[in-house]
Amino acid sequence: RLADALRRARYRGPDITRTASATPPGRLIGRDALAAHAQRRLGLPVTALPFRARVRRHVEQPTIRVAVAADVSGSMGHLAGPVASATWIIATAAARVHGQVAAVAFGETVTPLAAPGRVPVQVPVLAARDGEEAFTTAIKALDGALGLSTGTGVRLLFIASDGQLVIPGEQPEGRRLIARLVRAGVGVLWLDPDGNARVMPGAVRVPLAVARDASAVIGKAVIQALAMAGRP
Repeated sequence: RLADALRRARYRGPDITRTASATPPGRLIGRDALAAHAQRRLGLPVTALPFRARVRRHVEQPTIRVAVAADVSGSMGHLAGPVASATWIIATAAARVHGQVAAVAFGETVTPLAAPGRVPVQVPVLAARDGEEAFTTAIKALDGALGLSTGTGVRLLFIASDGQLVIPGEQPEGRRLIARLVRAGVGVLWLDPDGNARVMPGAVRVPLAVARDASAVIGKAVIQALAMAGRP
């Protein structure tokens, strides 16, 4: 279900342009047809274009880029299972629509879970017992791996965290990072398994109280996050 939501999110319809011409095919515009007739009678160059047509051109679907940052600090210990499952669901769904995926776990250090082109075969085992949260390092690493802030097309960043960042300066710098990504057109979703996360401005809170509903809930939130992305 999440793969279907991602597929709809990245869909771009055919590019339709309107053309004007002196000959069919197309819809005849009476006013321009009379103008062309008058120009010919007077021996003038015929500049009127009385036929209108719509031309449909195929548009390549943009590559979707999906980043996941999973908090493995001690305050997330009781949520390690749901966060691991959500990480696998998101990465697998993005791969099914031929997207680029990168996922990391962040605590005292940043640990890669999935590199672009490689998707976890199984649900990753997360041990959430670190004493700090290298949040900004994780976000910068994902941005560098996928080009979130500089790319085009659908770009999504999923953050699974309670938002409790104890390293001095992490909160304000994290807010600046999230705001910059949203302005660049990135949809930011904050996974909140227990409903108490401190969600940063610009991110869409995604409650995940029931694991079996995760894909449907995340799918709806993707549309909301993309609608917010790019706003000043």
